[in-house]
Amino acid sequence: MSDVKLPDEAINQIRQYTDDSDRAQWAIADITIALVDELASAYTKTAIRSRIAVEVGFAPETVRDRERIGRLVSSSLRVTYPLTFHQWRACASCSDKSKIQEYATWAMESGDVFNGRPAPVLAIRAHIHPGGHHTNRWVRVLELLEQIKDDEAEDANIRRFAKWILVIAEEKKLI
Repeated sequence: MSDVKLPDEAINQIRQYTDDSDRAQWAIADITIALVDELASAYTKTAIRSRIAVEVGFAPETVRDRERIGRLVSSSLRVTYPLTFHQWRACASCSDKSKIQEYATWAMESGDVFNGRPAPVLAIRAHIHPGGHHTNRWVRVLELLEQIKDDEAEDANIRRFAKWILVIAEEKKLI
């Protein structure tokens, strides 16, 4: 936790804008869900999201992200666990989606550590992914590189590249 002491007035202003931002993010999520569900028989989901993105000035990936989190976090969960949109996204970063509520509970119950506020995004992600957010993906990549480096069926340049990446990973203590 940082030792920086912000003025109470500034903190209250920041929190107001966060609340306003959250309302907008959930509104975009809910509207996108409704439109995708309603129009999916006539248009592709990608086309619907792209059109919404044009209208609100977002990237289509942002609209898709809002929809994804909105589908994972029901309005009743949002009321029960008053986390920010970004805190919910952090909870949803778990691989087992049935545990999202468990992580939301942990975030809410961590208030004593975070001055009475729910755990911040970085703390939630660290709780869910103690070895780092991309640890499991990186392990899979390394396993694949190990297979490729000695596979005679692979192109020689690809094998050399796999060996090179593994050497660098070992030198940088990434494995």
